[in-house]
Formats: sequence, C-alpha cells, structure tokens
Amino acid sequence: MLGNRPKLLQLLPLFGLLLLVTSCAYLKATPTPTPDYLALEARVASELGATLTAKAPPTSTNTPEPTPAPPTSTLTPTVTPSPSITPQPLPTVLADLLAYVLVKDAELPNIMLRDLISGEEMVLTHFVDPLSITDVSWSKDGKWLLFVSAHDYIHSRDNARNVFAMRPDGTELHMLTGDYTDPATAPGPYVNLIGRVEGAQGECLVCAQGATNPVVPQGNGQFELSGVPVGAKWARVVCRNGDVETTGSVDLQLRADITTPITISLTTQGQGWSQASLSRDGTLIAGMRYTWKEEEGGERQYQLEGVIHRWDGTYVATLELPEETTLLGLDWSPVADELVGALTGDGSTWLWKWNAQGASLGSLVEITNEDQVYFTATNPAWSPDGQMLAFGLRNWDWWSEGQYKTDLMVVSANGENLRKIVETDWGQDADHPSWSADGKTIYYQYSAGEADQHWDNRTSGTLWAVTLEGEPAPIEWAPADISYLPAGCPVNADPRVGLHPTATPTPAKDPAELVSPTATLIASPTPLGAPQTPAPTQTPTQEVQEEPTLELPVTRRPPPE
Repeated sequence: MLGNRPKLLQLLPLFGLLLLVTSCAYLKATPTPTPDYLALEARVASELGATLTAKAPPTSTNTPEPTPAPPTSTLTPTVTPSPSITPQPLPTVLADLLAYVLVKDAELPNIMLRDLISGEEMVLTHFVDPLSITDVSWSKDGKWLLFVSAHDYIHSRDNARNVFAMRPDGTELHMLTGDYTDPATAPGPYVNLIGRVEGAQGECLVCAQGATNPVVPQGNGQFELSGVPVGAKWARVVCRNGDVETTGSVDLQLRADITTPITISLTTQGQGWSQASLSRDGTLIAGMRYTWKEEEGGERQYQLEGVIHRWDGTYVATLELPEETTLLGLDWSPVADELVGALTGDGSTWLWKWNAQGASLGSLVEITNEDQVYFTATNPAWSPDGQMLAFGLRNWDWWSEGQYKTDLMVVSANGENLRKIVETDWGQDADHPSWSADGKTIYYQYSAGEADQHWDNRTSGTLWAVTLEGEPAPIEWAPADISYLPAGCPVNADPRVGLHPTATPTPAKDPAELVSPTATLIASPTPLGAPQTPAPTQTPTQEVQEEPTLELPVTRRPPPE
C-alpha cells in the first residue's frame, strides 16, 4: 500500500489543473456553496474537445447610463472688501473595484465590475459562449483586466482557450494570444480561400487569420472562405463528431492574383491557456499552458508548462521547472520583475520563484507531505504592496477513503510567518484568492460537497471575504446566482474608471496602444470539457450538472470592402 503512494501523488495534479485558494479562521457557519470552476479545468486535461456553438451576429446590449457622481460641496467665499478666496474642491473619494464572473441568463458567464464603496455595478462582457471563462486578474496599475476564455477561439491559430485584455469599462477588448488578428482592422486586399478538409466528420468550422466569419465545409470537406486578408498566415479547422474533437491548421502564403486550393488535415491534439498574469510594467504575460495529444488506444497525454509572452503575443521563454513537478498557478510580483508559482512534487509542495527570463530562482516556501495527508499549493496571489502572498493549500487525506479540502494560507514575501487564515472542513474548498487594494481583505470563492467528493466536482457557490485578523464571511451583496473568480483591483481607482465608460481616461502610450481595438463580440466554439455550470443549489451537497449545447448554425457576413 505504501509503495503505491508516490504514484497516487503523481496523479493528484491531474484531478485539477487550476487549483484554488482559501482564507482566515475556521468556517463555523454553513455558507452558500461556490462553483469550483478552476478546479473543474482538470476535466480539460482529461476530455478536452470542442463544442461548436452558434456563430451569431453581434448582440445589441443596453449600456447602462453613467450614474452621475454626487455633487462635490465647495467652500463659498464671503463677500468682503478683501479679494475673493478661490473655492477648493473636497478630496475625491476613490473607488474600490472588484471584478468577478457571474453565471446568469441561460447559464452564460460574464464578467461583472462592482464599486464596493458606492455599490455601483456594470456588466463588462456580453458573451454568448457557455462555460467559457476560467481566470480573471488585473494589471498591477489597475488599467487593464486580463481573463482566460474559450470565447471566439476559432479566430486563434491552435488554442482552445486564449488570454484576453480589456479596459475596466469593458472597452478595447482584444485577444492577446493565438496569433490573432482582429477582422475589423485586418488590411486588404482580400481573397476567397478555397480548399478541402481532409477526413472531416461531424460538425466543422473553417477560419483563417483576420477572416470575419468561419464557414461550414460541405459534406465532402470542400469549403470556400471569403474575405481572407492576403496577408493571413494561417487557416484552421475545428470538427466535432459526438464527443470527439479533431483540429488542424496550415500555413498560408496567399497572393491577390492567384488562389491556390489548400488542404487542412485533422489531428487529435490541442492546446490552450488556463491562467495568466501581467508583469508590473505591463509588457509581459506569464501563465499556464496545456497541450494534449491522443495516443494509440484513444488515451490522451497531457503536459503543463509555464510560459512568458510579450503583450503582442511574441514568445519569450518557458519556465525552468524542477524534474517531476507540476505547476499550478503563477503571479508576477508588483515590486520586482519576478514570478512566484505553485509547484507540486512527490514529497512536497512549494512556492517557487523565477526571473523575467524564466530562469529558476529557487524555493520560497516548502510544505512537506505528512504520513496521512498530501498537500498541493495552488494559485499564489501577491498583495498589492508585494509584502505578502496568499495561496490555496489542497489537502488529500488518502488514508481516510480519499477526503479532500482546501485551506487558505498567507505567508510573508521572504517566506516567513506561514499561517492558515481559513481552515475548512473536509468537503469544503476556499479557492482562488485575490486581495483588496488596501491589502487588508482577501476575496475568495467557497464551494462544498461530500468529504470524499473531489474538488473538481464542487459545482456551485458564491463569493466570500476574510480580513487578515477576522472571520470569513459571505459577501452580502454577492448575487444568489452562481458567482466565482473574484479579482480585486490592486489600486484605489478613479471612481469614473470602469463604471462610467464615457469618462474613462485613456492613458498615454502603453503596450495596449499597439493592439487593435475591440473585437466584435460574437459566439464562438467552446472547448469540450469546459467547466459545467449547474443551477444554483439550495444546500452545499445538492448538485445539478447539465451538458453543453451542441449546435452549429453560422451567420455569414460579407467580406470587408
């Protein structure tokens, strides 16, 4: 029995690609459960495929009218023979912003932004992609929101999930990864791309870099894709036949005066992002990427790695990982050009450090497995001042019929004063921590189930918060609908930012100024195995899970002129 324990531990990371985090004292009350969406990303590592959903035209949405700030009182000078005194405005009250994902309206997740001081709230995204958002974070200066999503992934070369950026008011939304070119700004001339998908079965979509609308191939695999920029570098296909996904891509070298037919071959492999963090100067993106390949017999082999890319998508480096370890979350320091990540190996779990070139800087914290309980650190999150780290600590009591839970830990930046600020019971998880701007509160998501139920099956819940010296409690305003992935803005923002789009200032040249403007929001394929979204539950142990929709109507639009 004991000889099998290292092998069992090696399987532990496969149960959850994105392991989450916890907070302060022992949970005394029975809270409303929270969806464990990042833990459910483990299922991407065992059954990733693609559900091809509707490619619909842009959906008009009602943008909330800006709520005017209350009038600022001023000093009224008294009229006297002496010169008038210039009135001085009172100090502006800054906003404390929290972004999070809300599942509502036919189980469609979208990102919300709330001012915790004024209570104002707005919807930042209007996606029609079910179950598609798996990570949300802020730039260190609070000017950008990053998130990982399967939204519109047919417009990326090979990825099933990509990293996106947008302003805190929802504008300037664009895909940062996947060799993406915004169809709205792709330069002409344009050509009609003709070709054939080799071995096409089931429902398929064909797209090319910068093309506006994918097309459905004919029964024999032949297709004609209009409006392809002559400078497009790639074309791709995604097919879904039952529960099996196949994809393929091919390099393009087009000419405006010659259209040579192409052939795209299908392969049973895939890749994508699952988590991302932006460096303090806003030029580098670090995060976790996964790749999978189907071996003989239908089994899939997976690999996780940490990578660094530039804002424009250019590859920089792959993180150096110790042998026989698995990476489970990264975060850039707000005060140094360094990364901290969560690693798990056979005998221990660590918080580990790397420089901006991906070179290993060694261990910051090591937690050694006990005889009965194995540990896995997940999702480290720096405090805004860079003085502390919060992270999740998964507990696996494999002697007691496989009991699971996740506690929330904090530690100082030098690796000292490691302590537990939220201790959960078996069957409970406090996951995915994020700090408030003042560094005094940690937001997290809570989920619950049976003690022997693995964390990737915790499928409902809501947002919680804990102060460093207080008791954990549910956030009072948190919607009754399923809400998850809290992301606190690391700075106190101008209250106009985020909640009043017309007043949002545009900073002088920063990396995003080199990126094309907002992409059209249309439905996209959603990877098979994406986190399932159940209806809200009444008790922590009641769970409902539904299958994603498998449909493929396509709306064609004319090519750019």
